Amino acid sequence: MWSFIGVVCKFKKFYKGVGFLNIFGMSDIGKKRKSNQDTFSYLKLNEDVCFAFVCDGMGGQNGGDIASKMAKELLHKKIYEALNVSVERITSDYVKEVVSNCLEEVNISIFEKSESCSSYKGMGTTCATVVLVKDSLFVFSVGDSRVYLYSNYVLKQLTKDHSYVQTLVDSGKITKEEARCHPRKNEITKAVGISKNKINVDVNMLKIKEGDVTLLCTDGLTNSCSDSKLEEILKNRVDINSCVEYFIGISNFNGGYDNVTAVLIEI
Repeated sequence: MWSFIGVVCKFKKFYKGVGFLNIFGMSDIGKKRKSNQDTFSYLKLNEDVCFAFVCDGMGGQNGGDIASKMAKELLHKKIYEALNVSVERITSDYVKEVVSNCLEEVNISIFEKSESCSSYKGMGTTCATVVLVKDSLFVFSVGDSRVYLYSNYVLKQLTKDHSYVQTLVDSGKITKEEARCHPRKNEITKAVGISKNKINVDVNMLKIKEGDVTLLCTDGLTNSCSDSKLEEILKNRVDINSCVEYFIGISNFNGGYDNVTAVLIEI
């Protein structure tokens, strides 16, 4: 059993699949912020198809809230409509195209909203999205919210941060460990809604198997908990419910400096 201090669940949603998957997600305001600019959503359409995403708003107290909430509402609706078709139609190319298009449409909607009011100027949101179709996992990423896969007792990051410090890591100027403490680690280079230009969503697809666990999370978790610690928690999990609760608890125990959101999907 795990124990942790001060978990306060602000948003909570749970679905237990029948012989297919379990999903559990939580979001928490943390200890330092006045509002929670994180949002998340997920839905199982049938025994073969489900989707999930997490968003982390940016752009001031009001702008970040609005951007992430718009993304949640619009993206859930658009992805549901795109995937609510016969399974035979949901090919790899179809998923990649329709979900990328959904994100591009949400990008335009948020940008137009930001142009309507000076206090919203520059608002946007990260978005890490997954679609599961049978044994195929599709990953879509904009910003520095992340998707991980825990498989064969190993945790692997599937997304690449769109951030200033990631460019430094890529160029060899700093190490991945140094990036965790860099003063500009919160500066992102790509987000949904900050421009009307095409955002060019990162897209990846891989095969998964029974026992695999997919983690979606905002940087409130990854900035407060190392990948090795996340791996250890997943390795020793009793179930995904308590595992997600532990993620939230350890983030707050380590300072709670940011909003934190995590969603787990277990096959």
